[in-house]
This record gives sequence, C-alpha cells and structure tokens, in this order.
Amino acid sequence: MPKPGSPEWKARRAQILTDELSQPLRWWYLSYADDDGFRGGLLLEAHGELHAIELAQRLNLSPGGQVLILEVPSEVAATLQAESKGRLLSKPELERLFDEKPVQ
Repeated sequence: MPKPGSPEWKARRAQILTDELSQPLRWWYLSYADDDGFRGGLLLEAHGELHAIELAQRLNLSPGGQVLILEVPSEVAATLQAESKGRLLSKPELERLFDEKPVQ
C-alpha cells in the first residue's frame, strides 16, 4: 500500500475517484467521530465512498475526525426528509430520523 500523500497514493486516489464518478448517484451515511466521541452524521448523495468524503469536505460539512461510511439502501433513502439531507446532523436528530434507534 502506498504511503498517504505519496505520488503513488495520489494516483491511486485519482483512479478510484474516476471509477466512482462513472457510477450512478447513491445516498451515503457518513458518521464522524474522534477520541472525544461522536461528532456528527451526514446523509449525502454521491457516486461512491471517496466521492462522498471529498464532497463533504468541499461543502464544509465534515466536522473532522475519522469517518465511517455506509451506503443507504434506496428504499430507506426514499423515505428521508429533504431537510435531513446534505447537512451535518446531531445524535438526537439521527435518532429521531431513524426511529429512536441508537446512533453508533
């Protein structure tokens, strides 16, 4: 595995992003955390995982820390309210959105 930031790493990242951009748009859940705990969650439409992460950063929606990313099934994405998409959500907002199930 190339060292992060190396020319090989940058080339591989660019290739992954190019490959993802040929895929259809899908909804993704990004969950951010650091040593202090949960920092926020985000529902974002993107072509793939790397595209979603980069899009969150470009839109200044990423609170920093480590990110866990999961594809949102299309049947779930179709039920989400517009106001919950494309913005950083708190733990209580996510719990309400997903029927009070604990947020990881």
